[in-house]
Parts: sequence; structure tokens; C-alpha cells
Amino acid sequence: MRIGVCDDMKHYRDDIERYLKKYPFSSKPKIITYESGTDMLIDHDDEPFDLIFMDIKLGKESGIE
Repeated sequence: MRIGVCDDMKHYRDDIERYLKKYPFSSKPKIITYESGTDMLIDHDDEPFDLIFMDIKLGKESGIE
């Protein structure tokens, strides 16, 4: 399983990643964190995510767009 976490605030990215690592998945997921939606979209082209946690307000970007 591949999980993307995107938030411009590092402490939120770290919190979500910490919670996900505690969750009892059947197999250990690959958790990838991003500071911007643009970075996540560039990386997403290589291999799709199974689950994405996306901040709605990302500085100048919008997590909805």
C-alpha cells in the first residue's frame, strides 16, 4: 500500500505519519510526505497512491484543485 500525505505544515505531516505507523495494516504501507501539491502530483505519475491525506489550504495552492 502506498499512502501520500500532503500538508504545508511539517508538524501536521509528522502527526499523520506517526498515526499511520501505529495503525495495524495487514502489510506495512509506504508513507510518503509532501510539502506541496505540485510535488505530490509529480511523484504521483510514477506510481499511484492507494490513499491520500491532502490539506485543503496549502499556502498559495489549494488541496481541492
